[in-house]
Amino acid sequence: MIRDLLATVLLAVALCFLNGCGVSARQIQAQTATAVANSANASLPILVGRYRLEGDRAIAEATDRAGAEAAVAAVQQKWTPVWKSWETLRLAHGAWAALLEKGDVGLAAALSALGDAYCGLLKVWPGDVPAIPLSVVRCEP
Repeated sequence: MIRDLLATVLLAVALCFLNGCGVSARQIQAQTATAVANSANASLPILVGRYRLEGDRAIAEATDRAGAEAAVAAVQQKWTPVWKSWETLRLAHGAWAALLEKGDVGLAAALSALGDAYCGLLKVWPGDVPAIPLSVVRCEP
């Protein structure tokens, strides 16, 4: 009985592939875009929390207003590349998602831009940004 059930399932899967009922490359990219967005949305609060913590510590460790302002400016300067990279990633993902919705032919370029943006973010803030499920994105150390 189990053998017959397995044979039926395998036959159904085979017929599905022969008839083209598998998911399309565009559907796979749409699912991946959702996973990338979820990863980014999960990591943003971590980055914001660390940024605020560093700012709070800088203020707490200062002995006067001028020292606090200088310390906060240093924290802001340190984090500027992170926020610029984050914005680049956000824009690249948005372009990718928009092209997926339209079915545009520029998907490869958008995906490449997304990979570049993600790798740029990893360079300025390694370790806290989760991996994105794209095999085409390979960041060089």
